[in-house]
Amino acid sequence: MQTELLERIERHLAQTGTSASRFGRTAVGDPRFVGDLRAGRMPRERTVMKVHSYLLVGSAPSLPSNDGTAMPGLCS
Repeated sequence: MQTELLERIERHLAQTGTSASRFGRTAVGDPRFVGDLRAGRMPRERTVMKVHSYLLVGSAPSLPSNDGTAMPGLCS
């Protein structure tokens, strides 16, 4: 499971040009998260779910909201 998660994160980082620390900070509030995964950290199930949610919403294209600000992945 940890290997699949890390592979998915690595693909996301490569596709988006996001740094590992920014991803960790934004997705789970831990800038060392990806580095720790690379070093063998085993995340809790709750953390894995946060990452999966972030990858679903965070990698979706941003759409404008009614007030003109971007809202990632939300459709009206």
